[in-house]
Amino acid sequence: MFDSQNKEIVNWYPGHMKKSIDIIKDKLNTIDFYIEVLDARAIVCSSNSELNSIFNNKPKVTIALKSDLSAVEQDDSNILFGSIYDKKFRLKIINRIKLVCKSKIDSLRKKGLVNIQLCGMVVGLPNIGKSSLINFLANKNLLISQNQPGITKRVSHIKIDNDLVLFDTPGIFFKKVDKFEIGAILTLIKSVNFEIVNKYEILEYGYNYIIKYYSEEIYKYFGFNSPLNFNDFLNYICDKKRFKLQNNENDFERCFSYLYSEFSDSKICNINYEKDL
Repeated sequence: MFDSQNKEIVNWYPGHMKKSIDIIKDKLNTIDFYIEVLDARAIVCSSNSELNSIFNNKPKVTIALKSDLSAVEQDDSNILFGSIYDKKFRLKIINRIKLVCKSKIDSLRKKGLVNIQLCGMVVGLPNIGKSSLINFLANKNLLISQNQPGITKRVSHIKIDNDLVLFDTPGIFFKKVDKFEIGAILTLIKSVNFEIVNKYEILEYGYNYIIKYYSEEIYKYFGFNSPLNFNDFLNYICDKKRFKLQNNENDFERCFSYLYSEFSDSKICNINYEKDL
């Protein structure tokens, strides 16, 4: 259904990301563990193996956020699936941190330490939810969190409780994305800025993917009963939502912005973006 030949591939690696990698490397000796944050709708695509390789054998906690938007089968015990809107999820994360750091805790207690404070680092792709996760764990809005990549520009040191301190880091993107499909998925989960990509191609991919796997849901959501090609779908949405210019031509820019919000916030249905990968 979707032909990716000759499609534009997303490559977005701003200069501050290289600086962030250097900062992370400088702080490795000060941390006991690290947390990689994934998007539960695309757990493979949102994991950065290049970033993970920096930490060598440091204990790791993997957290897939936005499980409330995901249709991925949650059968991997090594990944904590959850949502920052689930208050019980906070304790699960803290317990998992203590579990992966058990050998370190036991070693320190044998040395006579009583008040043990663990220090961890939160990493992941841009706009994956790192700052939101730390605010959730701290029960405070200590960090700026917005629905666009590139907000966090420096490492922040946040005390979660008496036992736990976390470093928030800027999002680190892949140095290169070889497949258009992966770039499209990363844009649809908001890890790539929608304003720097070919909007038509990204939305075409998202539309065709949902038609392929979630046809009943998209028919019901937008109110049509049989498959439309993507151009006809755009015209249908412009008419339905009255996205019109002064000359009564369709306003496709408004249409693109509207559809991107619907797709990237998974308003149509819970989704697994990796069925084709």
